[in-house]
Amino acid sequence: MAETTEKLSVPSFLYLNLTEKCNLRCTHCYGFFGEEKENELSRDDFKRVIREIADLNIFYVNLCGGEPTQSPYFKDILEYLDQHQVHYMLTTNGLMNNSLLEYIHSKGEYLIGVKISLDGYDAESHGVIRKGPTALRKEAVFNQTFHAIKFFAERGYPLTIATSLHKDILENLDKMKNVILTLKPAAWYLSPITENGRANDNQYLFEPMSEYSTEIKQIVKELEQQGILVKAVDLVLEESELSDFSFDCGAATAHCEIHADGTVSPCTLTRITMHEKYMNFPNIKNSSLKEIWNGPEFNEFRSYQTMGCSGCRNSESCNRCVAQIFQYYGEPTQAPLICNSMNEKLGLKKNTTPLISQQTGLRILNNRTN
Repeated sequence: MAETTEKLSVPSFLYLNLTEKCNLRCTHCYGFFGEEKENELSRDDFKRVIREIADLNIFYVNLCGGEPTQSPYFKDILEYLDQHQVHYMLTTNGLMNNSLLEYIHSKGEYLIGVKISLDGYDAESHGVIRKGPTALRKEAVFNQTFHAIKFFAERGYPLTIATSLHKDILENLDKMKNVILTLKPAAWYLSPITENGRANDNQYLFEPMSEYSTEIKQIVKELEQQGILVKAVDLVLEESELSDFSFDCGAATAHCEIHADGTVSPCTLTRITMHEKYMNFPNIKNSSLKEIWNGPEFNEFRSYQTMGCSGCRNSESCNRCVAQIFQYYGEPTQAPLICNSMNEKLGLKKNTTPLISQQTGLRILNNRTN
């Protein structure tokens, strides 16, 4: 009995950011990724983390960044995952040469899926947000990405294509649909661009999503008939869906993220949107993953997941997005922005006007606490 009470929980999977270095400077990048930081995890740090992942029997890790293939330890990390029989996914922009593609394939026994960003139906469209740090041509970026997609697809790896819905994509959804039908990935993820990072300085990317809901809904049906799973992130496509809308967020309940500097957060956006008053993020350099997952910081975050939704008829089935609440309101006692916009349909007892942006929210909160 004592053994049961002392047993601590662990995440089902986690995101492992290998570096903040990136070979692109995307105009919507939430993390301003580009250059490697001086305090990033060392080779030995990654080895220790992977040993613990294996010891805890965590189902899989998602290798991401920055651009994970830009890590100086990328090949070492794949080798170590292979040695410890840890399953992993790879999230990448696809910019890699044939030699690296072949190396990844040679270590593919535990590679359970590849997620590649494709943000356009041709070089010009993809290049709206996928820009190089120097004079890297749009055609080269698009062609390399397309080549990587086909490389993994032809070798049978489960492939997900992730598309950020910038203005040009939304105005040419049919062209993008035809590209997806040609590539036939296992899944297609559609995500709206949010007010984070470089996107705040590139307002031309944004377009009201509601104007395209009918067209997106039709594309979802067409592709799913072809066996392609389509996930439209945080988009309500039909009026009938409003009353049943809920978030499916696993932050701090199913997964967490280890950032390149060792910081551990419940998800990517929480580290960007949450003020230190509400969460001091622990670091994997100082604690084990098991201690962090069951520690006071993560337990405090979990308490925020039950705040701010008084009266909502869907609260029992919803894991609300705490990161978005902090982004738009600067504190945890509000409902998510999309829920506030339809508060009467959901039964929410209060509707609060959001702050203009994440930056405004943090500035106001700083003024309150200083």
